[in-house]
Amino acid sequence: METKRIETLSEFSELLESFDDSYLFRGQVNHYENLQGLTEITTSFFRQGCHSPTMFKWTHYAQALLRAMSSELYEDISIETSQAILQHYGWRSFFVDVSKSAQIACWFASNQFNQKRSIHMSEDWQESPVWLVYNQASYAPVETDGHIYVFNINTLKELELKLHDLTEMIAEGFTPRHLCQKGCLIGPIQNAMPESAIEFHLIVKNTVLKEVCSLANLDSTEKLFPGPKLDTFLKLLREVPWKRINIDSPIPTYTRGLQLPEYEVEYSKWIDPKVALFNNFWVSDNRDTDENPLLNSLFILIPEVLFYCGIVHNIKLPSIEALMSQTDSLVLNMII
Repeated sequence: METKRIETLSEFSELLESFDDSYLFRGQVNHYENLQGLTEITTSFFRQGCHSPTMFKWTHYAQALLRAMSSELYEDISIETSQAILQHYGWRSFFVDVSKSAQIACWFASNQFNQKRSIHMSEDWQESPVWLVYNQASYAPVETDGHIYVFNINTLKELELKLHDLTEMIAEGFTPRHLCQKGCLIGPIQNAMPESAIEFHLIVKNTVLKEVCSLANLDSTEKLFPGPKLDTFLKLLREVPWKRINIDSPIPTYTRGLQLPEYEVEYSKWIDPKVALFNNFWVSDNRDTDENPLLNSLFILIPEVLFYCGIVHNIKLPSIEALMSQTDSLVLNMII
């Protein structure tokens, strides 16, 4: 990896002219190194951990959305593809995101991501008060020099690092985030990107970054993160039912079922009746009448993840079969 310091716009422009279409770019406000002094670019799963049941759930949901918005069959949409899409909406994955655009990398190198909890009190369809908890996110300009990492597709192939070009996924009638960002993803990667995959580390003066962004008309977060009115995929991700959280409050409190960073959080006094507010409950709780056909059923609680996992054909379930031979009615109650 070669490190270069860029002090002027002409230096940056001259360097870009030496790069062809085989180069990819990543922008960061800060530069990180590991204990050995090597450049460290890690995946979000490595930084924040991977919760397998949650990963299976949202990977499944993303696959269902991709199938609905394309002509592909569900089984033809890989887990990698669905995770790659979710990565651009703030979900964790085993991928490192890069862009085909050096200008977009400059924007990420000169704007700092911030996130905080935002709580709104609204009224549900019965006009009862509820708390809604949002992950409110924003990008704010910084005054420090930024860091651009340059990758070559041929080097990635030599290192057997897979590249997912999301710009090849054509979207008709809406503007998905990964196209606005000219996004690609490298991975899956278990821990950190090997430093040998990085061809250049550019330390770019802040004024140069801002000049590049200005010339490219990258003057707002909305240019790279369009809202749900333009991005149908984001709209559908946000239509997942809200889930009640258990806190010490007389007013019911809900958070989105899929907790993603939100750049547009608008207060609404009344919740649209089409918005679902979900409370956990057990089917087995209300079966104490003689007329209930489930009165004497055997209930077994099973984890939600089993709903999303694939199974082989002709699978055998000896424990379930044994229970079914001992009772007239068996109910598998899923934990959500």
